[in-house]
Amino acid sequence: MEEIFINKRNRNILFVLIMALLLIIGILAYFNHSQMTLKDTSGEKIALKDGKKVIATLNKEIIVSMQAENFSAVIHAGGRPPEKHSYKGISMRKVLERQDKNILNGKKQVVLRGVDGYAVSFSVEEVKEKDNVYLVYKEDGKLLKNRKQGGKGPYMVVPRKDAFGQRWCKYLSEVDVE
Repeated sequence: MEEIFINKRNRNILFVLIMALLLIIGILAYFNHSQMTLKDTSGEKIALKDGKKVIATLNKEIIVSMQAENFSAVIHAGGRPPEKHSYKGISMRKVLERQDKNILNGKKQVVLRGVDGYAVSFSVEEVKEKDNVYLVYKEDGKLLKNRKQGGKGPYMVVPRKDAFGQRWCKYLSEVDVE
């Protein structure tokens, strides 16, 4: 068998490369941590963005003051029997147009992000569609609890026409119109 021989020069090069990689990983971790601390991880506020620029911050007082609707939705998830729940919330279109009547004009999608890192996008047509995408804050008559409390909220997006729940966004913290 042939012996693998690492001479001193190759060992030094390998050492420098490993140290450079560790430094890069450390820098990226620092920046990632900085970005995470800027987010409201309690989920009590929702950043409303227009093309990555924050144009408003929505809180519970603002959301609850909007004209909400009650509706039912059935979710089929994980091989479990279908579950029917009642929700109280506002059409995402109304939430967005409250800030700017023309916010959806010329845009292609609305990206929703939760504090858990989950993101889902809807086409502008889906958001504009009547009785489809809703920002909810109550389930079965109770306010949604935040993630730390073991809940799904305090805000969740429910696309009423998605029976399987893959596009439901729990712990909503950011709405970006792109």
